[in-house]
Amino acid sequence: MEEVERVAHEKYKIIKEQMKNADNETIAILMAINSLSTQLEREIQVEDMEKELATLRAKQLEQLKVKATATNDDEDDA
Repeated sequence: MEEVERVAHEKYKIIKEQMKNADNETIAILMAINSLSTQLEREIQVEDMEKELATLRAKQLEQLKVKATATNDDEDDA
């Protein structure tokens, strides 16, 4: 929680420096929008990584099936 507080205070100071006339409510709204934007970007990244993982798993499973079939064919020939 201390880390969250530290980051929030840091973000507050950055916005306040850039918008000297902004009141606390405006800064809080901007911080909330920024947080939601960051969260949405990360959720999209996670979804993309989950799709990529599913694709890689499917490819790996297919390779294992091919290898198992080849091994079974070799055993049947012996």
